[in-house]
Amino acid sequence: MAVSPSLVGNVGEAVSSSISNTSLVRTYSACLRSLFSHHGVKLGTERLLQVSSKLGQPHENFDILHVAGTNGKGTTCAKLAACLSMKG
Repeated sequence: MAVSPSLVGNVGEAVSSSISNTSLVRTYSACLRSLFSHHGVKLGTERLLQVSSKLGQPHENFDILHVAGTNGKGTTCAKLAACLSMKG
């Protein structure tokens, strides 16, 4: 789908006009610092494990395999299906 050059220009103008104070965000790193100062990121699985514990570990009641990633899901699922079929 082609995008009209005039549409791109209008979007750019709208974005530019909506930022009235460019001194607020001068650099990408300053923007990140500003965002993270308001909404801290807590890495790790601690909070997920706490919620799961409070819910009674519901994930343990499912017989599932979760296949994720960018490449190879089809092949992985086909091999898993073959293995599981052989075992009944």
